Amino acid sequence: MLATLAGAACLVATGVPSATLGADDREVAIGERAPDFALLNVEGKKTRLSDYKGKKNVVLVFARAHW
Repeated sequence: MLATLAGAACLVATGVPSATLGADDREVAIGERAPDFALLNVEGKKTRLSDYKGKKNVVLVFARAHW
């Protein structure tokens, strides 16, 4: 589960070109715990990774499209 979350965090960190990097941003190593981050959901509300802590299955979909 943690590896999945770490992989998702890596995809988000590298796949969002408009994201701003802070001083403490760094790559997440395989097997390392994913840092907490927040994204806007399809309803425009902020959702944090920590909101899903303890849930069995978490799926993060990044639809890269230019409309």
